[in-house]
Amino acid sequence: MVIYLFIIYLLRFKANKLSVNASKTNFMLMGTPQTTSKYDDDGNECLEIVLNETKLERVVSTKFLGIIIDENTTWKQHIDAITKTISRNIGVMNKLKQVIPERILYSLYCSLVLPYINYGILVWGNTYKTYLEKILKLQKWAMRTISNSHYRSHSGPLFAKYNIINVFDTYNLELGVFMFKYSAGLLPNVFDNFFIKRSEIHNYQTRCKNDYNQTRHKKCFSDKSVRTQGPILWNSLNLNIQNSNSIKHFRNQYKKCLISNYK
Repeated sequence: MVIYLFIIYLLRFKANKLSVNASKTNFMLMGTPQTTSKYDDDGNECLEIVLNETKLERVVSTKFLGIIIDENTTWKQHIDAITKTISRNIGVMNKLKQVIPERILYSLYCSLVLPYINYGILVWGNTYKTYLEKILKLQKWAMRTISNSHYRSHSGPLFAKYNIINVFDTYNLELGVFMFKYSAGLLPNVFDNFFIKRSEIHNYQTRCKNDYNQTRHKKCFSDKSVRTQGPILWNSLNLNIQNSNSIKHFRNQYKKCLISNYK
């Protein structure tokens, strides 16, 4: 499969009269730890890809458009990278909290922390809960820094005060926006028939006939995908939120719903 995809990409390069620099090219196997480990140095199978008489190096992770992709798509390396940056930036805010006003600290959070959480979260936000909790702890630290609160102060009311949602709800919000766009036909054609409504499967006049069909997979990797989690989240939303008249209205309504749960 890897070699097949590689050949397809080479044909596309040639069709567009582009060349590949073999010395700057590497490859990565993607799959579960069990499948990729078979091709490790101590595994029982060997895989080599040679391009223009140059053996390509196998890597376990690579950065693409600012997101670190690892071979098992756990997103751990990406989260570790952004948590280091976020932690450093909150440390700067913490040192300044005694000399600058609250509104400036809030602005610093929006410019030095929030972009790292928002960027591409629909891709990497479906990872393990323990990985995302690293970011959540930093967010709590940031809320206490902005408000100049005690380090053990309850963070829920602080999130609500500044109208900020945590990393888990940020993922849910972006997933909800994705589902709203799909429902409204605002996504590219490649997503046509990405989800199926229950009314398309059977003709029973049930209350949930307009809900999207929920599929479950045996593998945890597939069960966390947008294709699986999207319908689950969308079906759980209030009809008033689902029937929003614009993306902005949907985002505002759903965000209010999420923040209302902070206590």
